[in-house]
Amino acid sequence: MKKAWLILWVLLACTQPLWAEERMFEPEIKVVLQVSDNDPELFKRVLTNTVNLIKAYGMDEVGIEIVTYAGGIWMMTEKGGVADRIKGLQLQYVKFSVCGFTLSSIEASQHQRPKLLEDVEVVPYGLARIVELQRQGYAYIRP
Repeated sequence: MKKAWLILWVLLACTQPLWAEERMFEPEIKVVLQVSDNDPELFKRVLTNTVNLIKAYGMDEVGIEIVTYAGGIWMMTEKGGVADRIKGLQLQYVKFSVCGFTLSSIEASQHQRPKLLEDVEVVPYGLARIVELQRQGYAYIRP
């Protein structure tokens, strides 16, 4: 039995760097940005605004989540044309969320679910996620 616990402990110790990626504190400034339009230029402005917020407050002081639903979910696919920028912002702790209800609606009508970029979180409802974040003290921005 001791050997099993030792193996478990070693496995957990080896996976620690995966957990280290997560922010281990609550940022003082929290912002949620809404994107509901399939508009690449608008989305690029949202990403630029996100970078500006990080520059203004510092990566360790601001928590940002971009919530997409309706047409905005297409920005979270390769077709959105900004995959590299999204990946770079994810490395700076920016979270990207997609409305699961929108995904299901698209899947039902087109018989195919859009393939999302890596590490994009699917939430049950985009609008409900925004409300939830506002209740947690996030400032709401709709560009």
